[in-house]
Amino acid sequence: MGLFSFLKNAGAKLFNTGDDAKVLDPNTDIIAHKNEVIGKLQTVISGLGLQIDNGSMDLNDAGDTVTVYGQCQTQAEKEKIILAIGNSEGIAYVDDRTTVLNPEPEADFYTVQKGDNLASIAKKNNITIAELKEWNNLASNKVQLKSKLKVADITLGNDSNVETEAPTTEVKVTE
Repeated sequence: MGLFSFLKNAGAKLFNTGDDAKVLDPNTDIIAHKNEVIGKLQTVISGLGLQIDNGSMDLNDAGDTVTVYGQCQTQAEKEKIILAIGNSEGIAYVDDRTTVLNPEPEADFYTVQKGDNLASIAKKNNITIAELKEWNNLASNKVQLKSKLKVADITLGNDSNVETEAPTTEVKVTE
């Protein structure tokens, strides 16, 4: 449990943020907006095949901190949920109030820096690109600058001296 910090203006876009984005009336729309954000975050989590037993979420009035309650089956599932929420645009903090039914040690995280690509991150952390993509639910080779990635499998450790394959093309971090 704890408060995890993320880059607020990075991550997956959940809402229209362009010129035609609707402006909220703070007196009437705040509850509707909170419900919309929480609903979209729950869709992201379930879309990844993850679930929180007896779970709920709350969004603060500023709209940048999500508090997550409930139980997860494993530490790995809990970490994927925190990353999925925190790596969504507009979310700066995830206040984790979940418990794990089958406790394990916590994973290590890495913040993506300018010039990083999956191969360099994998090599720095002695893991494969495939593991990095699996642990972070990455469908492509693109990662966003300042996003957080899980870089250690808590069930296996990181001691295997794994050879990492080089990418066939250079993949740039998106800003």
